[in-house]
Amino acid sequence: MTDMNKLTDDISIILDFNLPKWEDLPDFEIYINQVITIVDNIFSMIPDDGEVRLTKSMINNYVKWGFIPKPIKRKYAREHVAKLIVITLLKQILTINQIKKGIDLQVASYGVSGAYEVFRENFQIAIKQVYSNWAGKDSIKTEIPLSPKELIAIRAIGNALALRILTELILKEDGLGK
Repeated sequence: MTDMNKLTDDISIILDFNLPKWEDLPDFEIYINQVITIVDNIFSMIPDDGEVRLTKSMINNYVKWGFIPKPIKRKYAREHVAKLIVITLLKQILTINQIKKGIDLQVASYGVSGAYEVFRENFQIAIKQVYSNWAGKDSIKTEIPLSPKELIAIRAIGNALALRILTELILKEDGLGK
């Protein structure tokens, strides 16, 4: 298999990647190890360069710093999982303080579930826009409607994430020149 074929196969896999909808996240309380397993499973197909995406220590620090609420009796809820999914993605390109500010702004505008869904939907759009040409599929034709600044920022961050992952795929294959 040529490097371009491998890259095309990897991109096809990413085109099938979807963040879970809010209603598909656990609606019951779970322990920290279960949270880590869920988040790891969600991102298992995205290149990570061998880095650990989420650990108990990271979660404990996010709680300590006020990025996610304290667990109740050591159990985590849907809000925790959603915020940890977003933090896990965004920490690839933003500082933790930028992430907190962005999450706080979105939650203030849309509530927790709404903010997560806005992020999820726009990340999916970005993935499709960035990757569809590479996989030989037609690009999704979307126009950025006149929208609040928050939606424009979410679209931009989704594009940044999608391009970062594309860059990692290319680097994983040692470039495209072979």
